Amino acid sequence: ETCPLARLRHLLLHPGANATPLKQRPTVAKIKEVAVDKFPIHDANMDALPSITRMPKMSANDGSITWHPDVTRRGEQQDTYGSKSVYLTRKDLDLGLRFMKRQASPGVGAVSSAFLRLCFCKGVESNAVINDCLLPFINICLSGNLDVHAMETMLLTRLALLPKPGSDFRPLGIGGAIYRLIEVTVNKKYESSVSKKLRPNQFSVGVRDSGAILPALAQAMFKRGRGQDNKNCDFLFIDMKNAYNSIRRKCVLKGLRKYAPHLVRWFLYTHKTKTKLVHSSTAE
Repeated sequence: ETCPLARLRHLLLHPGANATPLKQRPTVAKIKEVAVDKFPIHDANMDALPSITRMPKMSANDGSITWHPDVTRRGEQQDTYGSKSVYLTRKDLDLGLRFMKRQASPGVGAVSSAFLRLCFCKGVESNAVINDCLLPFINICLSGNLDVHAMETMLLTRLALLPKPGSDFRPLGIGGAIYRLIEVTVNKKYESSVSKKLRPNQFSVGVRDSGAILPALAQAMFKRGRGQDNKNCDFLFIDMKNAYNSIRRKCVLKGLRKYAPHLVRWFLYTHKTKTKLVHSSTAE
């Protein structure tokens, strides 16, 4: 087995003209250039997120928060960091495990969604390991009691470059399986309540296959209006610029404080610092 490994290492360090890493390097360089241009290091107020060190302590055992004894300070803390917190139960975690994608690609580590399902979806056999290991660990992450270096490792994101027509690539960031499990579980726990608050402006929150349902409804309404000459059945489609690549985190924080204050703490834990993006075939 030594020879194939040595050959693979040589190809990674000395890629040829047709090697994939060499082809992808211009795309990786472009990603770094765009990141520096949109989020310059000298712009200290680009996000202006509250300090995590001043966040009130939260218990991973029951989700309770230790607020400041002074009423005024306590109100300031609740306005800044949210008056509630995310605490998961066994029922919540079982739902999250059930909705994890079976064929999802792994992140930086070797742990995949399929591996987690293999370990923790064995029925009665999984009860002890879920109750004693997985559930407490996830609540430790949500409470902010995880070591900062362990949190940085969990938030590592793998850069995958999907080929596009021509010689370009579409960048895709893939998070770790544990992080995605937490996100899916939290999403399933709160999607119904958040959806009701956003429904006047956003109808697709918590709706599976909403990307296919809404265009089908729009097309049906348009056809009916055209066939019966009804009014208010016309649609104007605008190809707007993708906002996900440039939205400010402080804007997300403002929305969470208004519609989902219990998610503020988890958002700050995961978005206060920059997440390292690792490219598997070249370097960080």
